Amino acid sequence: MPYITLEGDIDVYDFFHSCSDSEKRELYDLCCDEYDVSNVLETIIESRMSHDDKTFTSYLNKMAGERWKMSKEDEEAVMAIAKKYFFV
Repeated sequence: MPYITLEGDIDVYDFFHSCSDSEKRELYDLCCDEYDVSNVLETIIESRMSHDDKTFTSYLNKMAGERWKMSKEDEEAVMAIAKKYFFV
């Protein structure tokens, strides 16, 4: 994260655009963790999704977040499905 001096006004636009991609991600993660900021991109995408798509996406996100609970066989089944559609 770039270091800044907090004297006077800070131009948020300039600060943000001076950050690298990894620093922007770090800033985003910090805002989500510390300030309970919702995922804006997901909110925008979900607003254009059908109920079934939202449900499906919700399950996929939960699976990804709880992958450590999956058996090796379940993990391989999910990967086989992904490869079938995305890694042809």
